[in-house]
Amino acid sequence: MSRQSWLARNSWYVQFGLLFIGIVARILVINADRKAMAIASLSIISAALVTGFLWGGKTWCNYFCPANIVQKIYTEPGGILESHPHHLRPKLPQSMCRKATADGDIGACVGCVANCGDIDLQRAYWSDVLDPQRRNVYYMFFGLIIGFYEYYYLYAGSWDYYFSGVWTHEEGIWEKMLKPGFYLFGQAWPMPKVCAAPLTLVITCTLSLVLGRTLEKLYRRWRSRDNSKSEILTIHHCLTVASWSSFNCFYVFGGQPNIILLPELAGRVIDIIIVVSSTIWLYLVVHQNPCRYQHESRTRTAR
Repeated sequence: MSRQSWLARNSWYVQFGLLFIGIVARILVINADRKAMAIASLSIISAALVTGFLWGGKTWCNYFCPANIVQKIYTEPGGILESHPHHLRPKLPQSMCRKATADGDIGACVGCVANCGDIDLQRAYWSDVLDPQRRNVYYMFFGLIIGFYEYYYLYAGSWDYYFSGVWTHEEGIWEKMLKPGFYLFGQAWPMPKVCAAPLTLVITCTLSLVLGRTLEKLYRRWRSRDNSKSEILTIHHCLTVASWSSFNCFYVFGGQPNIILLPELAGRVIDIIIVVSSTIWLYLVVHQNPCRYQHESRTRTAR
């Protein structure tokens, strides 16, 4: 696949669009219907196999896979315990494409992207950090999380529906798609669930995008007063905070139907571990910058 193709130039939006569709499908049917879950899983696996057969390498991961968006937001430019290829210079770094031979594994990279995160995660991040698509997707992802969980409240009129976990084994899910999708102010609203769910996500994604771009402008203005005019660092800080916010927002809700079944102390410990770990990551990543990355790379080369 050409790196100048429409798909390559718009891969962030394509993957976020597929993620959006998948989240809507989860709300409507997949969460409660095992057959729908099986069909969705098999469809994704089949699409990945076909893509790999046609274009090779990690074309599916880099251009189509919706989970790639989540992986980038949660891991770039590196995790707390992330390995650093520009320090170690391994022969086969991280998750680089490889194939087995009699003499051991050898690289099998087909160059499906210019800077692959599976070879050097930091280099891939710094080379693409100013891409407007990246910023928009980071900001909209936060709204996608908010909208996903908020819809359960809007649908049932309380949080009991979500935290009870009843939505994982709800009966008659297909028939309910055309029934009222909102229950607000003590009454059902005449908008079918099949329309209400995507509308909720569209609204929350739009609002979070506007919020993210607004805060970005304010932060850029504040940094300019301090003569800190590096656009790369400005965007890097904004993306890092957006990632931290999305991660913690997800775990405020994600898994809670199971966590609340644990003893109260155990639940609190899990919450504390999540917040502390993500905050340590935030502190470490905020202090990273492309100049430091280049300096470390050159120092290793000189040695």
